[in-house]
Amino acid sequence: MSHHEVSKDTINVIEEALQPRQDYYGVTDWGDCIERIIENLERIVSEFNGDYSCWNLQTLSNSREELLSETKKTKLMKTLQDIPKSGSRGILSDSPITSLLSELRKRPEELVEASYTITAHIIHAAKWWRDEILRDKSADYNNQKNKKLYKDRYKPNLEAACRSVRLISNEAMKNIAFDIFDTTQIYRKLEETTEQNKYENFLEENDASYVKNIERFLAFSYAARSPHEGPLKRKNRKASNVFEEKLKFEFVLSGLNASPTIISREICYGTSDREKINHIEQNLKSTGLAITEEISNIEYQRESQPLKTKKGDTTLQSTFRTQLADKHIKKNAQLIPFRWDQLSSYEIRKLWESVLSQHNPHATTVICLMLITGRPLESIINTRVVRKRTHLPKRINENDIFIIVEDNSWASGIIEPESRRQLNSNWKDNFETTVEKSSFKIPIEIWRLMSSSIKKASDRSHKRSSGLFNENRQKTLEENVKKIVSATNKKFKTRLTLHRITNTLFHQTVFSSGDIAEASLITGTLPATGSISSLYYYTPRIDHLCKVYENVMKRIQDAAIGSSPEQLDFLDESREKERVGSPITPKESYIFEVAKDLYQRCMNEKMKTYDPQFIVRTHNALTLYTAMLIMFSTGYRSIKDPLSDLSHINIRRKTVVISDKVDDNLTNSRLVPATGLLVDQVNHYVDHCNFLKERLSIIFDKNTSRPLFFLSRNMEPQRVTPERLQRHLSLETKPPLNMNRHYLRTRLRELEVPGEYVDTFMGHWGCDQVPYSRFSTFCTHQYLSTTRAAIETLLERSQWKVARGFS
Repeated sequence: MSHHEVSKDTINVIEEALQPRQDYYGVTDWGDCIERIIENLERIVSEFNGDYSCWNLQTLSNSREELLSETKKTKLMKTLQDIPKSGSRGILSDSPITSLLSELRKRPEELVEASYTITAHIIHAAKWWRDEILRDKSADYNNQKNKKLYKDRYKPNLEAACRSVRLISNEAMKNIAFDIFDTTQIYRKLEETTEQNKYENFLEENDASYVKNIERFLAFSYAARSPHEGPLKRKNRKASNVFEEKLKFEFVLSGLNASPTIISREICYGTSDREKINHIEQNLKSTGLAITEEISNIEYQRESQPLKTKKGDTTLQSTFRTQLADKHIKKNAQLIPFRWDQLSSYEIRKLWESVLSQHNPHATTVICLMLITGRPLESIINTRVVRKRTHLPKRINENDIFIIVEDNSWASGIIEPESRRQLNSNWKDNFETTVEKSSFKIPIEIWRLMSSSIKKASDRSHKRSSGLFNENRQKTLEENVKKIVSATNKKFKTRLTLHRITNTLFHQTVFSSGDIAEASLITGTLPATGSISSLYYYTPRIDHLCKVYENVMKRIQDAAIGSSPEQLDFLDESREKERVGSPITPKESYIFEVAKDLYQRCMNEKMKTYDPQFIVRTHNALTLYTAMLIMFSTGYRSIKDPLSDLSHINIRRKTVVISDKVDDNLTNSRLVPATGLLVDQVNHYVDHCNFLKERLSIIFDKNTSRPLFFLSRNMEPQRVTPERLQRHLSLETKPPLNMNRHYLRTRLRELEVPGEYVDTFMGHWGCDQVPYSRFSTFCTHQYLSTTRAAIETLLERSQWKVARGFS
């Protein structure tokens, strides 16, 4: 190809900057933009402060002057257009920069210049990234192997940035229309825009992601941040570990110096047929049940390291090691007071004395935050400070910590269990509204110790939030904190560790309220045994969590100081009615309406005139009412028949044995109290069924071994299954069948039933916490009497009554 009028340097600049296809496909659409892009690149290079330069400034100037000549430009365009076009017609992935240039002129006239500027910044950043890859290959270039140098990360990030400039709306483009040619300033402006959008939400969801893509590409190019693994790495890793991804692993430390043991959990469907598994999952989802919680798990355990056969290791020795590790995990999971993992009162007091004697306010602040938030050191170091509560982001992760200056409190996100069922839009009016963050007051004595560090962080920033510790100080904080802990151990003969200090709030909360779910919601952490089922069902009010937190902090302050000073305004009254946790806990008014509707159906069917389906409708209405009353009285999971056998009810002791997780042989069962209302309703239902059987013995000779059953239109008995329950319930909003468990888990705690009693009632005990196991000190009599009184109160509030059948 000959270019008579344009120099080779200009052609090189065009090819290096725009990265076109070899056949210059689509040059008729983007050719007119070349001159403006080179002009903007010239200004960017003139203001660039890096150690290396992407282009020679004089070369860019000469190229721009050449393209100002209409004759040279026309001949260049004709030459490029005459190149034979080959290959596909798409240029979006082959040449993302030229595909972007083709769309620039479609913008409104007032936004065209801004589009040229942001495009030139992307082109300069792309050239800098490519040059970094080449410099990294040279022997004399000292590079610390930054992740961004991998080629497989360059292309997808460039494509994302170019696509974002093409697709971003005109309204959003106005927000990033910066007349700035300094690379550092343009990146900071984009960063501020994305940060500001978290609070004010002035960008649409798609536009916010587009701006983020552009900011991310500039950050990666100039090493402000490093990219993640990238799609190629993830794809390769996924392909090599197909089997591993079928299991869910939890790493459990079996000691300070020992290697971790892996506990793997896999859902057991009772079959390996993929079609049957999909059918089971579909049925559970259609009836509103959570798969991971409703189907029982099979536990496997293995060592994290392969056998060292060359050193004489055997599978038998591995079995012994695994058994010992399993015993240690179960002991550690008991969560009873005064175990090694928990700080004693003596250790808390000596730690407090060491903190008071320190002249390093930042290290003191870190230790205080670990005690009052229960978060690990990594989260504490990244703590941010806001002046007002309104400056908090809308969404906060459970590991993010924000200190609110105006009311001396700290805020964080709410931990969520895996695969939690989301709130359906049809349920919003009937279910409790939840928020995604909670905040707690900082005790007065601890606030005084941290106030100097917090005030400095608040004063030095003009943004909505600022880091409590600057970047330089973050690097030395961990070392300083470890020195304080080590010095305390030497001086007072304690055995403090950062792990034990972090877990103090969690263990004290469990000891105070007996509810592991509340400890997890406050501290944002899970127990050593992993996820807990109660988190799926609990929706506490924030004021309740604040009261629990207040009691725990008084205990910690009492251990540290010897007394607990009065804490003023521990509860923020403006947020006392907000809730956190499960989004599908029904309101009490909704349960009242459901109970009223089901009872009315029974009465209406009995009053109707006789017709061939009269018996069927009346029986099915009574069966549905009885089944729902059993579920709201016992917390039954609605996997199958709510009552498997009448012998499971002990009329004299008023107890019910529930086995709803595995099968009916009571391998995974629990004992729950039976209220007088429940016993009366079951007795009336049995009398009703006996009345029918005596008069319709020919029909009822088969399939009536279950206490509860529906009748088909042909009067054939049918088992009570979740699908049939949902169909007969036929409520307009189609709520999930397990809403009874969400309701009971939340309301029982509101009635101040101890957490361990609620977990026993719900069947939510964890590893080695079975209430009736060996060496258990669980008091069954107290549990039954306390829980029965609370259940009776709930049934009375919802106005459940005894419904009679034909008897």
